[in-house]
Amino acid sequence: MASPADNTTSLSTGEVIEHLPCREDPARSYALYLPSAFRPDRRWPVMILMDPRGRALVPLELFRPVAEDLGYVLVSSYDTASDGPREPNILALRALLPEIEARFSPAPGRIYFAGFSGTARFAWDVGALMGNGLAGLIGVGAGLPPAYDPPSPATFAFFGIAGTSDFNYEELRVLNRALDDGNQPHRFAAFDGPHSWPPAPVCTAALEWMELQAMKTGLLPRSDSLLGRLHGAAVNRARALADNPLMAAEAWTAIAEDFAGLLDVTAEAARAEQLWAGEDVLKAQRREQELILARDRYQQRFSAWLKQVDTAPNSPVTARSLRTLEIARLQRRQDGKDPLDAAAARRILAHVFSYTAFYETRRYLAEKRPRPALAMLAVADAIQPDGLQVCLGRARAYALSGQQKEGLQALACLLRSGRVSAAFVSRDPGLAPLRQGEAYKALMGRWPAPSP
Repeated sequence: MASPADNTTSLSTGEVIEHLPCREDPARSYALYLPSAFRPDRRWPVMILMDPRGRALVPLELFRPVAEDLGYVLVSSYDTASDGPREPNILALRALLPEIEARFSPAPGRIYFAGFSGTARFAWDVGALMGNGLAGLIGVGAGLPPAYDPPSPATFAFFGIAGTSDFNYEELRVLNRALDDGNQPHRFAAFDGPHSWPPAPVCTAALEWMELQAMKTGLLPRSDSLLGRLHGAAVNRARALADNPLMAAEAWTAIAEDFAGLLDVTAEAARAEQLWAGEDVLKAQRREQELILARDRYQQRFSAWLKQVDTAPNSPVTARSLRTLEIARLQRRQDGKDPLDAAAARRILAHVFSYTAFYETRRYLAEKRPRPALAMLAVADAIQPDGLQVCLGRARAYALSGQQKEGLQALACLLRSGRVSAAFVSRDPGLAPLRQGEAYKALMGRWPAPSP
């Protein structure tokens, strides 16, 4: 059997290697980053990145700066997926784990996952099965999978991340508080943004926290210089939250807890205690809880509307649906002066849009039910007019119902977006009924190359 040195001597360090096939399963592939200091005769922590659309280079670029700084190998799969069967992710990991063991000298017990959306949920189940083989999970934009059975005691650390406009933001906030009652090391970080991978500085904070956990558990030898750097970075992030009292209180508490036994955190603990006792933090806590309860009530309203559309003999009138779902009121709230309320409204609208433009539309089209699909898309269009998903969904629904004229209008909407290629339109099976006649040929003659 070849040694790790034999397997890595031809690989460049300090730069992204965009595509490598897995040796045991060449149908699976990954992007790779080896830090500049990488040597095959040493052991290295390895992070497996799982994008929900198999865009391996997206998370790789976000984690690359901190991986270079801390000396992590990054392995990012092209084969992971979300919103579908688990098998692609299982096959991807079955190919990657032996590849990592054979080629990249993983440090014992120092495999990490980072997943976004559905791949973050998937990683919890895999982490539980791996036992002590997984050191930590960075979960972005999603929490636990359904019917999760946690190991006891917990076997890996968890760092949750969500954008303030992410429809799963509340889920991760609630999960972070729930984990306070157990023995699993955990933290939460927010960033200004939607349901997406976070910016690089947040990825840096997450991996630095994982490095600290490794030092606390003995997976990594104590380093006073590294401790000082990690502590300084955490303090700077806490100070930057001065305008958000609740998040600041949580950040100073985290520093006091994370560095306890390693550094003197008397000042940090005192700062946290002072903030928690302040009226600003107490008020923010009450407001956050109010908004979570309001979201739960709205979810009941939304679920009832979804059931009504599914079971009614005729599709609801769009204007009535918009009133039922309070879309105009939510849009006014998202532009309001109260930042917490505005962010909560954006999250609800994002949740409604994701279901109406994608999940429910996809289900109805698979069931060959174009009418309820179009009812969903009418609501989505009120939230994001002429959005890519809305135009594509309408084109497929009109194609399914034999409405050629309306289907071509939806294709023209796709054309205006500049984000879909003529090749995609010519291949998509759901658009096949529209690909006929002079009007279709004329439209395709005007189709530009998609924007990057």
